[in-house]
Amino acid sequence: MVSVCRPAACAKDGKPIVYATYRETILRRRGRWFLRLLRLCLAALLLVALAAGAGVLWLRRAMQAQLPQLDGDRRTIAITEPVTVQRDHQGVPHISAAS
Repeated sequence: MVSVCRPAACAKDGKPIVYATYRETILRRRGRWFLRLLRLCLAALLLVALAAGAGVLWLRRAMQAQLPQLDGDRRTIAITEPVTVQRDHQGVPHISAAS
């Protein structure tokens, strides 16, 4: 049996047009809504993760900038004689200078 479709019910390629039922349309809309919500949640999660990573990096640099200088030499105008600063095992500075 050959199926012949009427011009109003056929696509341009000659195949019959199949219409979705109301139930199939609702199921598709629900699926689309869920996928949109899932994409939105994933995008929000990605933004939160990026913000948290940037915050951690900023906090780490800010905390390292507050630490005192432990090594090296420092020159000032007010002190003319050599001064040494040594720290004990607990990190307490001991200053010795010529007077």
